[in-house]
Amino acid sequence: VVGHSLGGALATLCASRLAHDVDVLNLAGDENAVAVECVTFGQPKVGDSAFRARVDDDSPALRYTRVVREWDLFARVPTSGYWLPSGNAGRFEVDYAHAGALVWTRRDASELAHAAPGEEEPAGFNS
Repeated sequence: VVGHSLGGALATLCASRLAHDVDVLNLAGDENAVAVECVTFGQPKVGDSAFRARVDDDSPALRYTRVVREWDLFARVPTSGYWLPSGNAGRFEVDYAHAGALVWTRRDASELAHAAPGEEEPAGFNS
């Protein structure tokens, strides 16, 4: 499953659902096999830390990688906590998080960095 930007967010939801579908898992045969692969490009954050844990830790049939280019704003939104400029009176206090492995590249492709699921983002990622 592949997607870019909003399509990447939808691909993440679709792949995480497919990775737990009994019929898809039966097609893979071996219970330890990767049944679903997902690659996204410049996708926004999809879920919270519980969603990230379900995708990263509880989905052995899913191989999920997101590709992010330096300075891509959409790969960093929504942010966690109080993120509206005028404040939001605590209505949107959430813990948005990315799941999956990360492949990050500088705009000029002079550098690539990788982070496995659950690892910290590479130096310079949020700069």
